[in-house]
Amino acid sequence: MHSFIRIAVIFLLFLTAAGNASAQQAKIKFFEGSFEELLNKAKEDRKYMFVYLYGVPCHYCSFMDTTVFADYKVFTTYNQNFLNYKVNVSHGDFGYYDIVAAYGDNIIRAKEGYPVLLYMDTEGNILKREQGGQTISKFQNYAYDVLYRPQGSGIIASITPPKAMEWKPDDYYLPPPSETEIDRITYHQSQQDRQQPTQSAPVLKPTPQPEPKQKVTKTQTSPPVVYTPLAPKPNSGFQMPAGLESQYNRLNELSAYFRADTTQDIAIVREYAYLLLKLQLPVNAVVNYYLKLQENQLAAPHNREFIYDFSVSLENKAIDYLVQDIRYFKSVKGGDKVNEKIKNAVEHSVLTAIREKDRKLFNKAEKVIHHSFLPDRNRFLFDMQSLYYQGTQEWSTYTKIAVAYLDENQISNPKTLADIAAVFQRNVNNKKMLQKALAWVEESISIEQEYYNHFIQALLFYRLGEAEKARIAAQNAMYIAQLRNNGTDVSPCRHFLERLGNGY
Repeated sequence: MHSFIRIAVIFLLFLTAAGNASAQQAKIKFFEGSFEELLNKAKEDRKYMFVYLYGVPCHYCSFMDTTVFADYKVFTTYNQNFLNYKVNVSHGDFGYYDIVAAYGDNIIRAKEGYPVLLYMDTEGNILKREQGGQTISKFQNYAYDVLYRPQGSGIIASITPPKAMEWKPDDYYLPPPSETEIDRITYHQSQQDRQQPTQSAPVLKPTPQPEPKQKVTKTQTSPPVVYTPLAPKPNSGFQMPAGLESQYNRLNELSAYFRADTTQDIAIVREYAYLLLKLQLPVNAVVNYYLKLQENQLAAPHNREFIYDFSVSLENKAIDYLVQDIRYFKSVKGGDKVNEKIKNAVEHSVLTAIREKDRKLFNKAEKVIHHSFLPDRNRFLFDMQSLYYQGTQEWSTYTKIAVAYLDENQISNPKTLADIAAVFQRNVNNKKMLQKALAWVEESISIEQEYYNHFIQALLFYRLGEAEKARIAAQNAMYIAQLRNNGTDVSPCRHFLERLGNGY
């Protein structure tokens, strides 16, 4: 009977409204898939990896997710330069077992509490390990430490080949913490200590890096420099990744030809461009030089292949030629593959436009979307506009495009409705706009009842000065979380109720 009354109260709160959207709140985007798929994609996309290991409940983890990951400097840096991967340790995600099998338990053991932050290169070598809740500036600097480190330095752990004997998930399962262990998930550590009382886990520290560090030019619009273009000196203390020493030596040879910008040898310029791309060095100038040398032969098969391979951003001319010849590339490479490549290039450059405050580059992104015959062009355009205006914090423009899109489209995705309402709740002060956001989240609730949309509804009621309605909505959010019992961290909602003077 009690349950029936509670559910009835929830339904009394429903209001109907039209509209939907596809744009998510601008924040770090996490890869969905297995750890093995993550490694394969990192090699394919030539990107580093950031692995975020967290527990539930965990106050620091909640702060990272809601505040740090949503900072525009943070999400532009991490989404552009890393494949990001999230693993829930306390609920035994399979990604956790895969990481334990690959690196051993010590590398991810949290002696001082979660989260644990791992930074990896394209081969899966761990370059940096940090632990605990982080401020926005510290978290941003960790990424810079990895991206601008001296080439080949700082490997602290590599993937261990699989052992012949099988391991069982139960050996690594970390049960949910008790109420007294909210910020420190130590059960698994204590079990290991009992089994091996005379051994202690080594403290993992990155290899010291020589000074001074590579300086980054603020006006640079090409992908950030990951390595300096010269190979390390002998006996410098660097740990060169296996198989790369010869490639850096060859890079030095090719850069000597290109430095004077006089070489007309197409083979040298082409090899130089591909090697820069592989080693994640700035390549746009070399790409444009090659295309200029070949401007009368761009339809040749090897040049079309070059154009396709280097259409990784909008900051070189390869993407221009790809869009001009889009029908050819879609017929040869396949429409889905080309569409995905264009979307990745556009998003990469929108993130650059946010970081550099480059409105001209963003305008080019909009034009590329319009001329690329994307099957979901309007939705993707709104996604990129939403990302850009959130990233540049132009909230007046963001509210206009969001309202226009929601008014003009009828889609039924409750999560994205709530996401946009949440952005309004945090960043918009106009009460008329907050009322619109309340209507969107109530439409989300009418489609599906979940903790997230009831809690956003509560926050919107509070901002609109309706404390009692905010209390009821928050209580409904807590009740649904108890019904689901799926490990959702409800501590923000609990604290919200305590602020209202009525705990749950």
